[in-house]
Amino acid sequence: FLNRVVSIVDVIVRDHFKPLSERVHRPVGMGGIAGGTKYIVDNILFKFANPTEGPYLGSYELANKATGHDLRGAISIFHAIEDARTDDEEVIVNLNTSLMALVDHLGFRVHAQTLLDLGPGSLKVGSGDACDTVPHGARDGTELPVNDAMCMIARRLGLAVHEIKVGNDTVRLGFGADVEAHVDENGVGRVLDTARVFPPEHYSTTTVQTSKKTGKKLMAKCFPGCPGRKLKGKEKKKACVCPPRELLSVVDDNLSIYWRLLRPELLTVLKDKDYGDGLEEAKGLSSDGFSRFAATGSDSAKHNARLRVATEFLMNVQVPAAACALVARPTNRWADGAELTVVFHRLGVNMRHAGAVWSLLNSKCKKLRAECEKLGSDPSKKTEWEEAKQALREHESARRAVVQEMFVRAAKNLLRRDLRGVMEMGAGAHEIVELVSKAFTGLTPTASADGAGANDTDV
Repeated sequence: FLNRVVSIVDVIVRDHFKPLSERVHRPVGMGGIAGGTKYIVDNILFKFANPTEGPYLGSYELANKATGHDLRGAISIFHAIEDARTDDEEVIVNLNTSLMALVDHLGFRVHAQTLLDLGPGSLKVGSGDACDTVPHGARDGTELPVNDAMCMIARRLGLAVHEIKVGNDTVRLGFGADVEAHVDENGVGRVLDTARVFPPEHYSTTTVQTSKKTGKKLMAKCFPGCPGRKLKGKEKKKACVCPPRELLSVVDDNLSIYWRLLRPELLTVLKDKDYGDGLEEAKGLSSDGFSRFAATGSDSAKHNARLRVATEFLMNVQVPAAACALVARPTNRWADGAELTVVFHRLGVNMRHAGAVWSLLNSKCKKLRAECEKLGSDPSKKTEWEEAKQALREHESARRAVVQEMFVRAAKNLLRRDLRGVMEMGAGAHEIVELVSKAFTGLTPTASADGAGANDTDV
């Protein structure tokens, strides 16, 4: 399957900028725009991450990220289904995910999955028309058992069952309204379109805010318990005891709900949290938080409030925990960024918050450096000076590892951008190889005039 998918993706990508009449495979109309441009080849459905279609602000990187969420959501649902079958043999969960793959090629991303035998009326849960009508899930007796199974799987993932209301009709769903469950012609349940399985983070907690009057950046909102939470201006800045953090860039119309999602590990940590909002039967977080699909639901405001609490927990508790975990690791373990990523993800921290982790480490390095200078001038405190020096080395090592990972990821995105640029110009193999060669040459530290190589500060 994967070998065939890769060979077809190569053709689709290379033909992307050609006129339709010159393409080997042509797009097909299957409805929906957020999933990208669709192709069907050899009974395999391909979704080309296309930022001109959907809420991705023209960014290939954002479209690619949303496509990655599709695979991540499907994997999480698959494991939850298998766990349900293992934990209770009497529970028969007639749900399955499709065989699928994600291919990154020449700066583009394509999602592939087997084409299923879905006839008219196969949709049992979710919306096929972007909630122009109430989603399926409770329209008749054939939908109710499928929706019950979907809600059970959602609860296992730490997701809240929530209300979707269209006109006077309502339905309660466990996943995002556009996550679909079908029953194919063989009677097998199939879960599709899983890009919005996980809930979004609270936008204003993690995003730069500006003053409507002056246009200047505002201080980040304080976390619960901070003395400066209800203050403003200089008083707020003086009283604030929140840890330093880097905020994310502004996104128009809060469309980041399609790609800035919370990680499954964080949902596991908060799975049984009592938010004290009266929704005892709906524990967890809503996949439809801040979306227009759930905006008119009777529980919408409470679910949105939960996401604010969860995001504050992420930034105030888990991000500092990630910084501490990096410091606690041996300093010789950061040659590969994969382990650093594991540390982040284990605590439910997204790599987009690496800047927040770096900010904490950098602040601590400054304090330790000042402490070392103070202790170094007192011969009677040699032991304390050595301990502070060792702590400084550990924090600098962790900080350097985070910077290295941020640098590598930025370089990767720049390379992808340049690859897309040369592909649009009709580049062949020679031009692609030359571009990659120049990119890696430019990233390699070069010797300075005095013969010394680039150091960590230069990087």
